[in-house]
Amino acid sequence: MVHKIGIFLAILAFIDGTLGGGPGKTSYSKYMELLKSALVRTNAVIVPETITNVVAIKQPRPNYVNLDVKFNGHPKNHLNSGVKWHCHMNFVVESMEKVVEIKGSGCGSVIPL
Repeated sequence: MVHKIGIFLAILAFIDGTLGGGPGKTSYSKYMELLKSALVRTNAVIVPETITNVVAIKQPRPNYVNLDVKFNGHPKNHLNSGVKWHCHMNFVVESMEKVVEIKGSGCGSVIPL
């Protein structure tokens, strides 16, 4: 029964076009755009493929949100190497439009057998 509820909620999230249900119900594509912008700011060597989780926390400053994004990706220039990275990145955005501060990030690689 719990499994069926989980599937139902996943379908609703997909239909709604959101992940994490953060402030303003931001769409998956907007989270991906913000994530890519944050990765560029840090000169990251990873290319995001899919976002697996987003936690959005409203900040005391008006229109500022702290995003903790978990995602899967691969190292730049190694698309077909089979190495996948599971990463997270924590950053602050203004009005869900502009990355203003990088709080932290980390990755761990997994080589499929």
